[in-house]
Order: sequence, then structure tokens, then C-alpha cells
Amino acid sequence: MEYSLAHQRIAFLHGVVRSAAFSPDGSVAVAAGSLGGDSACVWDVASGTQIFRLKHEGEVCRAAFSLDGTKILTASQDGTARFWALFSGVELARFTHGYGLSGAVISADSASLLTWVYSDGASLWDTTSAIRRTGGRLVL
Repeated sequence: MEYSLAHQRIAFLHGVVRSAAFSPDGSVAVAAGSLGGDSACVWDVASGTQIFRLKHEGEVCRAAFSLDGTKILTASQDGTARFWALFSGVELARFTHGYGLSGAVISADSASLLTWVYSDGASLWDTTSAIRRTGGRLVL
């Protein structure tokens, strides 16, 4: 029995990849890290072409899609988590944690965001106002 694996290299990346994800419908991919600059790269999966880069001022450690597929979440060592419009790459909201982030996750309904720093606890955010719900850090 023979097996074959067809694949397409969508881009040649220089740097460290920290996180990668597909959009809920599988049509778009994102990878984050120190990819030739502090950014996350977004590609059209069908064509393999880069759509745009989502720029930060520090290494991007996390990239994810909202469940409705309309936004991309990034978290960075620059101390911010950001929401970006999926099809335009426009920054929609910025959440300033204050320290270089280790990660971030978004709730299923996109109403809440949790950011964390390995050495400094976590913060819970309201995504419509970009205000910390906790009034400070959640320390474990």
C-alpha cells in the first residue's frame, strides 16, 4: 500500500513560531512569534498567500481566532493583547497588561479576555470596554 502526503508551503518564515491557528472555517491561518519582526502573519489557506502582518512592538506569543471567525487575538511581550479585524487587519481593541504577556485566551462568546504573565498573575478583561474586570491582577 502506498501513501502520499500532499502539502503546500505557505511561506518561508525566519524566526521562532510560538503559536499558530486556523480560522473556524479553515480558510485563514495565523502564526505568531518573532517572524522577521514582531508580528503575527496571516495567510489565505487556499492560495497560500500572505494577507497581512499584525505588528506589535515585542515578540508575539499567542495568536487565536474568535469563535465567530471575525477577529484575531494576539498577545505580545510588548505587554498588550489586541483584537484585529480578520479581513482587513485593522486593530479593533488593545488591552494593556503592563508587563510582557505570556499568553491570552478569549471566551466562547468573545465577551471576556484572560491575559497572563508567568511571573505576575492574570487579568480578566471586558472586551467591549477594554477595562479589567478584576480591578487588578488575579494572583494564583
